[in-house]
Amino acid sequence: MRIVPFIIAAVVTIALIITLNTRLTIGGTEAPAFGSFLSPQHGFWQNAERSNEDFAADLKFSQLNGKVEVYFDDRLVPHIFADQEADAYFVQGYLHAKFRLWQMELQTFAAGGRASEIVGEKAVAHDREFRRLGMVYAAEIALKEIHGRRKFFY
Repeated sequence: MRIVPFIIAAVVTIALIITLNTRLTIGGTEAPAFGSFLSPQHGFWQNAERSNEDFAADLKFSQLNGKVEVYFDDRLVPHIFADQEADAYFVQGYLHAKFRLWQMELQTFAAGGRASEIVGEKAVAHDREFRRLGMVYAAEIALKEIHGRRKFFY
């Protein structure tokens, strides 16, 4: 009875290999095979940060009130050690901007229905949908609410 699971696994594997190595045609535009995109040797993984890169630096910020140290583990996850909580938040924001600024900017444009300003005509339908959701308007209302209730938090 071990042969049945083996045959099923082999068929699924072969189907995935064929599917991932087939070029897709979407709306008259031919897209590359998804398998090459996921390939560790040739795909998007090449854009990842090298794990052996040295991020050691001695930076000074006038906004910090105490000592802050950042340790990057073997998976490049930053661990922040600070004398004061506000300093830890400041350094966390700095690290986010250093490593994720483009992603944060793109997500801001996409949420506001402005992604087509960056990627072009392909995102017009996405922009229409997100403008209908009214996320910018909701964020503005939430900000007014937060500022109106600030006296209760401090």
